[in-house]
Amino acid sequence: MELLQRMTHRSHKQMNRLVRKIHHLPRHSTKHESSAETNVHVGSGEYVMDIAIGTPSLTFPAIIDTGSDLIWTQCKPCGRCFSQPTLIFDPSTSSTYKRLPCTAKLCKALPYYKSKGPIQSTPLLKNPIFPFYYYLSLLGITVGTTKLDIPSSTFALNSNGTGGMIIDSSTSITYLEMSGYNAVKRADLALPESNYFIHDSDTDLFCLTVMGSSGGMSILGSMQQENFKIIYDTNKSKLSFIPTQCDQL
Repeated sequence: MELLQRMTHRSHKQMNRLVRKIHHLPRHSTKHESSAETNVHVGSGEYVMDIAIGTPSLTFPAIIDTGSDLIWTQCKPCGRCFSQPTLIFDPSTSSTYKRLPCTAKLCKALPYYKSKGPIQSTPLLKNPIFPFYYYLSLLGITVGTTKLDIPSSTFALNSNGTGGMIIDSSTSITYLEMSGYNAVKRADLALPESNYFIHDSDTDLFCLTVMGSSGGMSILGSMQQENFKIIYDTNKSKLSFIPTQCDQL
């Protein structure tokens, strides 16, 4: 049963990954090269074959995955290598190994070598009452191309330390000051569905992952931070973010 559960879990993840690739990646032409054969054996729900890399070559078993763009194996040095029955590939012992810069043509051919837009930055505000929070300057909210009718003072950080918006990776959902939340709730959101909705399979309902804040403080939660690379520059009091396919890092 455990083996079946693991196999089903892997299959489900693979199916989702392939669906994403089909919908978002350009199609590539295929070329038939010289034929080759190898023995294939069945692992725990997948097909495994022996391949060799490096010069002199090192042979090890690998899963046949037609949904992956690259060949993956553990390489030295790796600080957290998992146990494998064969030797771990050491690039320094291969005479044909060569590092490629990100600007190389081969790297540019990969579909995920770039990040989903330019780097954007916003100031980090300081609250002397709560100096351990990262405050952001939220002036308004735009849904699609429509800027909601929310006064800029709605999310302002007050001189007495109240109000404002913090960014918090340990809070799952986003909380907005109540008047701002009411405006958002009446609008259609132009974010990827996974960033603001959770599907309850028991009731078949979709739950909005944005709630109203009765305390006046607003919080940008972790779900709305998904698939963004976020950099905290405390020296320059600046937060930078860029859309990133995080599961491809």
